[in-house]
Amino acid sequence: AATDHNWNAGVITREPTASADGIKTFTCTVCGDTRTEAVKYQAELKAPTVSMTLRTSSTGKIVMTAQVDDYENLDDYYEITSHGVLYIQASRIGSRTLTVNTSGRTRVTFTGYNDDGTFIYNLKPSSKSTVYAMRAFITYKNTKTGATVTAYSDMFRTSYNGIKG
Repeated sequence: AATDHNWNAGVITREPTASADGIKTFTCTVCGDTRTEAVKYQAELKAPTVSMTLRTSSTGKIVMTAQVDDYENLDDYYEITSHGVLYIQASRIGSRTLTVNTSGRTRVTFTGYNDDGTFIYNLKPSSKSTVYAMRAFITYKNTKTGATVTAYSDMFRTSYNGIKG
């Protein structure tokens, strides 16, 4: 007599590789029938990177344009969980490196990207000669290690007057 199948949790009968799907086989606990499903392969994910450029605006602002590098291929990278820019007056940071944990820094986060993968922040300096330390950041979770990682662009130390172009 026909019965409804009651499938077990399944067993991987062929491991996925870096270039081919695997197979998971399920067995009915009632009649012993089997069925299979593809187990999608996942190419080795890479750590994403970020870069930043500076320019000045005609309204006296420093325009920080950050870019997730290789934005059009984000599926090849660990998932980015946050992104933004950091800045602080250089006189307040001294020779230290600017990070998300630097005390006194300003952290601006974004909820999305422009169509080209950029995110832009306009900083109104206290004067055109005030020197700032500035950089972009992205945070991602390394699914291999479980660690949350913050990656940074190069750090700039410059004033509005020091930006060329």
